[in-house]
Amino acid sequence: MLGTRGLEEEPFEEDDDEFLFNEYSIDDTLDSITRLERYHGSDFSLQRMVLVRDITDTAHEAGHEQTLKRLLPLLPAFVNDAEPAVRQELAQQMYPLAEFVCNGSDGNSEDGYQEVLNSFLPFSIELLSDRNSEVGSAAVEALFKVCTLVRPEQFEAHVLSVIQQLAHDERVEDYRVVAAELCNELAPLLGKELCLAKIVPEVQQLADDQGFSVRKTVAAHLGKLCKTIGPEEAVAKIFPLYETLSKDMIWGVRKACAESIANISEAVTPDVRQNKLTDIFKSFLEDISRWVRVAASMNLGPYLFTFGEGPGPCPASLVNLFTKMAFDTENGTEADYPEFCAYNFPAVAKTIGRERWNELEAAYLQMIKALQWKVRKTLSYSLHETAKIVGREITENVLTQAFELFLGDLDDVRLGCLRNVKEFLEVMGPEKREYYIQAMCKVIESVESWRVRMVIGGAL
Repeated sequence: MLGTRGLEEEPFEEDDDEFLFNEYSIDDTLDSITRLERYHGSDFSLQRMVLVRDITDTAHEAGHEQTLKRLLPLLPAFVNDAEPAVRQELAQQMYPLAEFVCNGSDGNSEDGYQEVLNSFLPFSIELLSDRNSEVGSAAVEALFKVCTLVRPEQFEAHVLSVIQQLAHDERVEDYRVVAAELCNELAPLLGKELCLAKIVPEVQQLADDQGFSVRKTVAAHLGKLCKTIGPEEAVAKIFPLYETLSKDMIWGVRKACAESIANISEAVTPDVRQNKLTDIFKSFLEDISRWVRVAASMNLGPYLFTFGEGPGPCPASLVNLFTKMAFDTENGTEADYPEFCAYNFPAVAKTIGRERWNELEAAYLQMIKALQWKVRKTLSYSLHETAKIVGREITENVLTQAFELFLGDLDDVRLGCLRNVKEFLEVMGPEKREYYIQAMCKVIESVESWRVRMVIGGAL
């Protein structure tokens, strides 16, 4: 009996598999929009996710009229889908779909534009508050992009109102965080006058928010707003907020200030950049929090680079702080300091100019012999750029020392200078150039790596 029952059960298992296949298979004979209509309410979340992933392609295939009539009414179901992956996919499709709807078949559709205002903006805002953080992040990006489709004369009514609504929501801190980000990201679209009249007051309020996450977001997102309103207004209305936030009791807020210092520097007056901002930066380097100090060191190079865009001479005290990182061999996080210095070295050299090479030379000679191979690799890959910045004399007297060391280094280091060796050699005079061409020929004879031989062969 047992044997008989076992044989009888097999067809049932096959029937179950067939049932599952039929239940979850999609009819490929249907056109894409009919398929979307039929299966958008499927119990199988993977099916719904695939449908949403392809929704913009479906719209293009169906055409503008059918998209408005048949596809858009299905969107609310996806906005409220039980599966976070489906909602995230929808957020990622929001802008390309909105762009198609807005443009129409002839590049301009009034009906489609009204859908952007009345459907896509509200849907993006609804997804902002999603309980799943990945959905919320995707929605923020979607909202930024959808806002670019709004006509300038309607920004105040449809975009600014969204920011104000989120900024004044006392119940949900995440809304105010999003508002702080939007104030900065959308500033270029809103323009100077609207920013001064409406956005700056919101940012001033958010910078004083009780929630440290809101203050941290403000600290990290001020650059675009400052550039939009101009240096004088930025110094008068935004810089005092940054200055206060740089002394916040929460180290995460101060760290955000340290990370955004280059963006602030680009947007303020030369006097503030030279003096007040330099003092703030130095305070970051002396902060009680190690993470603030590390963030400041990571961003010293980009901060120094803004002096070249300024204009205005780069303070020698800051250059000295930059070169000190080359000699920092502390254990732990600070061991990355020479890497920060090496990565930003060409930009800093360009900013202060070849006339001030003497302020950088000792640090450079230290780093080309650094124990960390990543430091040597970084300098090897940027050797040709540094040569172009400092010119023939310094290249022949100093950078050739680096080139000789790199040629005998690990393959990962050696390949960096060899990949761009033609540009490096062009900076030298004929005599030195010939000498180093001969040196590379000797490397081909002695090296085992086929990759190195191939790169040298290509260069020669």
